[in-house]
Amino acid sequence: MKKVQNIALWVLAVVVGEMVLFWGVGQFFADKAIQYQLTARYSARVSLGLFSGLYLWVGLEGWKTIYASNQKQTVAWTVWLVLAVNHAVHFYFLAMTHHLLGWELWTGKSLGGAIGYVIILIMPLILWDKKELTRGVYAMLLFAFVYLEMIFFVSYLGRWNRDLTLASPPVVYQACALWVVLLFLLNLRRVWLDRGKSW
Repeated sequence: MKKVQNIALWVLAVVVGEMVLFWGVGQFFADKAIQYQLTARYSARVSLGLFSGLYLWVGLEGWKTIYASNQKQTVAWTVWLVLAVNHAVHFYFLAMTHHLLGWELWTGKSLGGAIGYVIILIMPLILWDKKELTRGVYAMLLFAFVYLEMIFFVSYLGRWNRDLTLASPPVVYQACALWVVLLFLLNLRRVWLDRGKSW
């Protein structure tokens, strides 16, 4: 029961945090479209922070070590859930931005990102009852990691020279893209080091 309460508190904290972020942006910008657009941008950076924490931890310890501990496994699942909730809220802000600005939300270019959203949202459901790290679960986690790293990288890569509302300096997007690459290399190294560990 305590574990469920802790998870509920984390989820509530994320939702409240995003609402405070939306309110805070609204104190500086009266235009609703800009308010939603900037909140979507900053909520995506919250997701990058959660993503980075999980990937850094897994890169340092590895899924096989994490799944050997029930406590660590619960923490990893909770981070997935919080990431999913945060990204769901981010999608709401993103959809509202497109609606208010008259932009098309679903295009051929958005397919890759849409798949990334689905992966983030369903991973907590898929991993809910997976108490052992089988080869299948391990392969699924690695696929999710690689795909999401690719989506984050392409997302930041595409913002270097785009004309965005109140855009950050290009160096911010370049640094984020480089950080995603470093996380990928760290996790690639971890997979190599863990190749001989037993299941």
